[in-house]
Amino acid sequence: ANRDGSDARELISDTTFLDLMSPRLSPDGATIAFAASGPPVGPPATGRSPWDWLLGVEVAFAHGLPSDFWSVPTAGGQPSPITQWGTDGTVLDWSPDGDRLALMHLGGLFVTTGGEPAFLTETPNHGGLDWSER
Repeated sequence: ANRDGSDARELISDTTFLDLMSPRLSPDGATIAFAASGPPVGPPATGRSPWDWLLGVEVAFAHGLPSDFWSVPTAGGQPSPITQWGTDGTVLDWSPDGDRLALMHLGGLFVTTGGEPAFLTETPNHGGLDWSER
């Protein structure tokens, strides 16, 4: 949409993902990066014991479905995956110049310039993320 709310258009259908979190508009306004989850495609990584399987014990997702990071052009188009991690606690933020994305989940803090995200440090729990230049 325009700044005044006119010319609103849908970028991502409500049937594309089950959940969409942490949308962030790039500084130049050309891209929205976000975290999203969809239906699980296989058994959870923790698995079940043979007894659990026989008794019908299911594994629960404590914080919702696993998520990945995505981007979509504000002009329209298909969402593009940034990661394929299937993780939890996903938040992100653009660098002020828009050249990099900081990605955080329960596995750590990462930064990307469009390629494979580089690991920076561990993160102990959920939280927010704001980019700061020193």
